[in-house]
Amino acid sequence: MNSSIVTSSFREWLDVLIEFPSVAGRKNKRAWQPYLFRRSITETLYSNSNRNFLAKSGEPEDSPFEGRIGETIPMQVSIIVPAFGEAPLIRPFLRHLRERAAGAEIIVADGGSTDGTADLAHDLCDQVVVSEPGRAIQMNAGARAARGDILWFVHVDAEVPWGCLEEIERIMDDPNVAGGFFRIRLPRSPIYRLTDSFAHYAGILLRMRCGDHGIFCRRAVFLDVGGFPEVPLMEDVEFFRRLRRHGQVMYSRKRILASPRRYETIGRARLTLAYGFIATLYIFGIPLLKLASIYERTCSKRHTELSA
Repeated sequence: MNSSIVTSSFREWLDVLIEFPSVAGRKNKRAWQPYLFRRSITETLYSNSNRNFLAKSGEPEDSPFEGRIGETIPMQVSIIVPAFGEAPLIRPFLRHLRERAAGAEIIVADGGSTDGTADLAHDLCDQVVVSEPGRAIQMNAGARAARGDILWFVHVDAEVPWGCLEEIERIMDDPNVAGGFFRIRLPRSPIYRLTDSFAHYAGILLRMRCGDHGIFCRRAVFLDVGGFPEVPLMEDVEFFRRLRRHGQVMYSRKRILASPRRYETIGRARLTLAYGFIATLYIFGIPLLKLASIYERTCSKRHTELSA
């Protein structure tokens, strides 16, 4: 038998088994204990965060975007791109989006860059929204300006797949789906094959996804969950957790090519271990300020340069 067929079948089986623990949970309540323990911790972690997002959004009473889960609405995708100090990348990336996501609204959410990022983006996107720096703050600002009923958050150093909008439409065609995400792949070194495969299955097991995956959701659901919590770290992971509580979250087998620039700047082993360590501490409810301090010491480019 062809080994590639066996490997593919095993991966599909593993995806189903891990993604739906209720199959085991019906017979063995212990199967739920790690998940319930993590959820009980994170339920309180952000209980008061970002309460005023809806007020900030300025949503008009006669907004055309009133769909909720269970309703079928026409799909228009708004792509929100958070950027800060990305002058060398912003124009090539926006041209890339125009080519592979033609027809989508593109919003650059700039955090007050001083290198001209916002000016360079103006003629290649639909809107430039300037806010205070901070990825969550910027993405929330971009979402408030968006006109589409599907919001897709994409990093400026990513490469989106061909047919990405059709794939999003396919997933979101189910009115019970709140959102989704893409698998990621890191290019170049073969060692990254292990890194992105491990991250994928660990993410399924722990119910965690980061912003590199290109998370997308219904605009109405984004407002319902309060947007991204404006916290110093893990805002994308917590937002993803909120989406899962709101409705089904599906993943696409199409892949976003994520940039390995942080791995190559900080160090592959160092960054992989640091991410794993921080994610573990997050699961056990370590305060975000403490995690932010650890991140600054282990993953910060500035700190790495100073200690070199």
